Amino acid sequence: MAGRSRSGKGSLIWSVLRYLAPAIRAGLVKVTGIDPKGGMELSIGRPLFTRYEADRAEAMVALLEAEADHMDCVALELAGNVRKFTRR
Repeated sequence: MAGRSRSGKGSLIWSVLRYLAPAIRAGLVKVTGIDPKGGMELSIGRPLFTRYEADRAEAMVALLEAEADHMDCVALELAGNVRKFTRR
């Protein structure tokens, strides 16, 4: 997401997180936060994130790569199967 300062980017992020909050609290949704601005954007909601990084560029990259790897594994698992929601 891109835009100039005060254009409402943060409002979009927080609107989605607010909507997901009950599912996060219930353990149905896990959210990862990566905040390259050193925590300026996401630190206030730190308890919402299962995984969070805001300080070190290497750690942010590693977290993003780990999440991409997980996404690839899930995609392979679901490929060719009927998509359905299963509560875990």
